[in-house]
Amino acid sequence: MKRKTLSLVCAAAVLCTMLSSMPHIVCAQQSSTLVIPAHLKNKWGSLSRSEEVEAEKLLAQGVEQDKRLARSLKLLLDPKGNPLNAAVASKANAPLDAAFDELFALSLNMRQLDWIRAKGTNSVPSESWVQVNASLGNSKTQMALRSLAPRTVQKWSCTPFLMQVSVWPEYFVVEYGLANLERNHTNCGAIPLEFYPRMQNDQIKRLSALVGQTEKSIAFASLAKDFYTACEDKAMNDVIAICPWLREKIEIKKRILPNFKKNGFYFTSLEAIGEWNDRAAFKAWLDQLVPPQHARVKLLLAALKQNPAPRALFGYWKNKEETLLVLRPQLAQIAAPKQASYLVDYDVPSQFLVVVSDTGIQWVALPQSLGQYDDGVLIGLSDVDQDGNIEAWLSAEWGECDGEGLVPGRDCAIPHYYRFEQFGERFLPFVQGARPQ
Repeated sequence: MKRKTLSLVCAAAVLCTMLSSMPHIVCAQQSSTLVIPAHLKNKWGSLSRSEEVEAEKLLAQGVEQDKRLARSLKLLLDPKGNPLNAAVASKANAPLDAAFDELFALSLNMRQLDWIRAKGTNSVPSESWVQVNASLGNSKTQMALRSLAPRTVQKWSCTPFLMQVSVWPEYFVVEYGLANLERNHTNCGAIPLEFYPRMQNDQIKRLSALVGQTEKSIAFASLAKDFYTACEDKAMNDVIAICPWLREKIEIKKRILPNFKKNGFYFTSLEAIGEWNDRAAFKAWLDQLVPPQHARVKLLLAALKQNPAPRALFGYWKNKEETLLVLRPQLAQIAAPKQASYLVDYDVPSQFLVVVSDTGIQWVALPQSLGQYDDGVLIGLSDVDQDGNIEAWLSAEWGECDGEGLVPGRDCAIPHYYRFEQFGERFLPFVQGARPQ
């Protein structure tokens, strides 16, 4: 049998070249993979007739690719009767990884075609996923899916969830969600609550580790969104260890607000001149103004009092000991690249505080969507319980003043008050002396 130059559509291509002397090994002929052209990628319905025909042809191409890929996966994933597994087990990972990479890309492309065509269908490479699902009990399949997650998260992050890709097996959904959280990708909503009781022990351990580590607090914030409602069910407390923390309410009575002049951080208001394009530009300015060194906070305070330019700051807070300085930068609202609306993540923090100490700086995202129409207003900062974590106190208004005789603050535009505490890179529900477990 002659060696053939094959595309990754045949996931066993590399092994076919290595084992060309084995007559029972059969690979598919070279064929194209599904690629969505640029002029269709940002479409969402309203296609011309020629575009509709093109989209249908692309979908048919995806179906054919699925069939070919399914045959390759059957060969690679079959734990018995496949000489490849026994003969070259140590070299089989490369083509299997390539096959899973191709399957992941095909899943996204076929789902994107659904959005482009604006059809109520859910086109998926079903035959390929049947082969994967049939071998989920095989440790080789699980290892391949686990290695697939970080590779694809690095490139796609939350995109599959924005596109509502729903064909993945439960095991991979959890792996992809964990990979996002482990890389501090937030807002994916990646681990459905109902999966939790069925997660494998190692997955639960990794999830618990994320929740309990300060530097991974972005993971905790994301999990809080998924689990908060479910934690209202007391029966879930034994299943989800962080429920006691999540049940803590963030809204408070006005009387609980501290006396900021006595117990809060001292605030200095500034007029923001200009704005920073991104975090990197702000950090470069900060490092140039006062390089990281001993007594950086006091040196930075002195520099700010001298009114340096440019100064794109709303103001800053300092604690009584002047060991912490919290800056409120004016960041530009950078326009996202033009893309279809179903690919835009609208739940991305836009306002940050920058906590400066002598040892470094930390960006902490402010809570969002507290008010009826806005994110709310930051009233002040404190460390009432003196645990070293900053507490943020915010207010937000609810109720429209669109009727006659309504008094703002009494009948409408009623202020609500909220309390949070810094936990790594996020402000989370405040609990006296507590930490997520």
